[in-house]
Amino acid sequence: MMMFVTAEEAKLHLRVTEPDEDTLITALIAAAYSNVEGRIFRKVYETGATIPAEDTTGIHVNEAINAAVLLIVGHLYANREDV
Repeated sequence: MMMFVTAEEAKLHLRVTEPDEDTLITALIAAAYSNVEGRIFRKVYETGATIPAEDTTGIHVNEAINAAVLLIVGHLYANREDV
């Protein structure tokens, strides 16, 4: 069953071992899913979750979406200062 990216998976991707970054990484994951949903114009649901009948464009998460999320999280984590 395909699930959303977890903080542990993102920390592995980022090569972060300290727990003091968990809150930030969790927020970055949420932001990344919002970014993906905005780009594909579809709400993403975990596999196994029921897509509401009124959401005619909803999609279950897949490997490509999770890969995109990890790439976005990596970018946001590396570029967290003001630009």
